[in-house]
Amino acid sequence: MAADRSACVTSGRMEAAIRRAPLSKIVSGGKARRSLPSAEQCSLGKDHHPYAQSDAKSGGMGSIIVASVEDSNEDSNAECCDSASTAIVCSWFQASMSFSSCILLLTLLLVHNGCHGLSSSPSSTPPMSTDYVVVSQRSNGQCKTFSFDDATSIDERKRRKSMPTFQRVQTALRSTFFPTVTTDVLGDGRINDHQLRALSRSGYLKYIFCDNLQDLSTTLRWVLVTQRVLKRVGVGRSGATALAATLNFLVRDFCGILSSLLFTSLAANSFRRDVKRWKFLSAIMLDISLTLQNVASSMNGLFLPLMCLGSICQAMYNVAASPCTGVIKLHWALKLQGSGDGIAEISAKRRAQRTLMDLIGLLLAGIGSVRLDGIQSKGLRVCLYCGLTALHLVSSNRSLRLVELDWLNGWRLHRIVEEFLERSDIVHGLDTGAREGVQLSSPNEISNAEPLLFLPESRRGMHGCIRMGVSFDEIARLSHEPPSLQRSNLRQKQSSSRDKYILAAGHDSGAPLIAIAFFRDTTNRDTAKAYLHGCLHWRVLESLSKRSHLCWEVDEPRMMRKAEDIAARKLARLWPVFETCASGAGWKLDKTECSTEGYLVV
Repeated sequence: MAADRSACVTSGRMEAAIRRAPLSKIVSGGKARRSLPSAEQCSLGKDHHPYAQSDAKSGGMGSIIVASVEDSNEDSNAECCDSASTAIVCSWFQASMSFSSCILLLTLLLVHNGCHGLSSSPSSTPPMSTDYVVVSQRSNGQCKTFSFDDATSIDERKRRKSMPTFQRVQTALRSTFFPTVTTDVLGDGRINDHQLRALSRSGYLKYIFCDNLQDLSTTLRWVLVTQRVLKRVGVGRSGATALAATLNFLVRDFCGILSSLLFTSLAANSFRRDVKRWKFLSAIMLDISLTLQNVASSMNGLFLPLMCLGSICQAMYNVAASPCTGVIKLHWALKLQGSGDGIAEISAKRRAQRTLMDLIGLLLAGIGSVRLDGIQSKGLRVCLYCGLTALHLVSSNRSLRLVELDWLNGWRLHRIVEEFLERSDIVHGLDTGAREGVQLSSPNEISNAEPLLFLPESRRGMHGCIRMGVSFDEIARLSHEPPSLQRSNLRQKQSSSRDKYILAAGHDSGAPLIAIAFFRDTTNRDTAKAYLHGCLHWRVLESLSKRSHLCWEVDEPRMMRKAEDIAARKLARLWPVFETCASGAGWKLDKTECSTEGYLVV
């Protein structure tokens, strides 16, 4: 009797398990039906239970199940296993999504309340007292006070009332995601006592919002593209082999590695000079890479070539993004903490922010992948991908506009020199002895106007005719002086401590050209001075050619020497004024770095 009850219980469990499995269908008589044990089979003994007698040839349920399993082909088995596994994974994934979403919403709520309630919290505002109180303040805004008029400190009296847990979590989150501020970014003459207010005034909060937004869009697109690529290489499809997918990925990665080495050798020296342009170009390369991989999943004959091109663009992104991001982190370290020593903290806090964005992106991408898996509309997928790509480009552009670099590269130097020469009114102003300062654009104003693309620019014909960092062969070719005089001038320049460069003017293929050669000990400030000298020389040549066209054709060497003398006198008067005006606008001439041809006279 106990055996019969045990058999019935066992068969009942098997029946429940079979009812829960939607794919356990038995083919009997040409029709599919669910394999459920009958009531008569539940009354059988242990020895006669149909599941124990799997080799029976009678019409029992156990023999039907075994026979049906043995007669099924491998494709149906794989489909059943994949469907069952997918159902289990989806159930587990939805549960983990719910739990992670709750944790994430709680974190964002704590940060939001901390941002709005920091100024009114007891930890950020020191208590008012009529006694003589000494206030000790942390970089995150937390304060401790001490009173000399009392036997015990004020914090000792408040120690009985411990800090609320919610407030402790807020402080911990601010210490995790926001860097400390030790410089006067508010302009009130003292170190800021409000961390979030100082970060907002400096533009750092807006920058990390835009930068994290582009990271979020990248994570979402990466998941969508990876899903399509995996389907294309045969994941989940019968007949696909792991060797074919492995070979495709090996060829793709090989092209990416070679292109990264080649791109590093060609462009590594110019990353700092045009850090914003290279950073924005890396963002474009990332978008092109993801787009090529996304398109490759739909192209049968061009899958591998498109994947290799996408890997090349990905390699260019990896090479350019890392050094440019390092320069930007150094900029924020100098602005928020006054020295480059804070770059370690800036990098750590940026890594924490990116980790949070990756978590949010994975959650949203996981939910979106489950929802979009059953949607067959390609238009919705294309619109979603294009929208995320546009969001990435816009947020990247906005984040770079918020970076106010205070040193001069080629474009900024040309813009500042052009403003200085136009606003100073050379002929009627500074040339007559006036020394009033000229108002130049600040780094904030230049950052909003600086182009982020490597496109041909019209600079009124000035920059194209000035070549910096040429070899001495070019100087000797353009110079109208005899070799003996050139040798004397070269020795005089090398021994002089004033100008660490040589300038020569002439014609190259019928077009006017100004060449500048640098010595080994030329400083960044000398580079800015040489460019100003070249611009002045060009303006003098242009003025003389208009007034003395006939004399220029008859005696060009004499006119060239006359132009050199006039430009040298103008430079001696204008360079100190330019230094003062540029420093007053916030530019650091000692950090000037322009694009040159790379030659140095030794």
